[in-house]
Amino acid sequence: MLFGIWYLRGLHALPITHYASPINPSFQNWLRMKRKNNIIICKYLPNHIAAISLFPFILCKNASYAADPIVINHERIHLKQQLELLILLFYLWYGIEFLLRFAYLKDAQKAYRALSFEREAYTHESDLLYLKTRTCYSFWGKW
Repeated sequence: MLFGIWYLRGLHALPITHYASPINPSFQNWLRMKRKNNIIICKYLPNHIAAISLFPFILCKNASYAADPIVINHERIHLKQQLELLILLFYLWYGIEFLLRFAYLKDAQKAYRALSFEREAYTHESDLLYLKTRTCYSFWGKW
């Protein structure tokens, strides 16, 4: 299994393969991969959520979602959006836009899919090279 994928259990994140410790010779490799991937498997996510981006982590419902490049690309697009809006502004904008769209559409799923951030992510999730060519504030055109 991948060293960068973790199971969330209580307050501790446990690696799928084994505990990493300074005694373990692969500790340095584990540490390098952990920083690179930042993917956590959290079985406590609600059933309707496959994955969610909470900067700087991607929380996935199970290992199959964590291994799906399209799901991970979708969430990495959100990580890029969060960085552009200095993280807190992203969550504030996301919440306000959701409430406005929900008030207008009267349906949570339609409001979610109509969010500018989600439209950009769903439009480009299958283009795995999108983040290399993406311009700053690309979600703005989706408003």
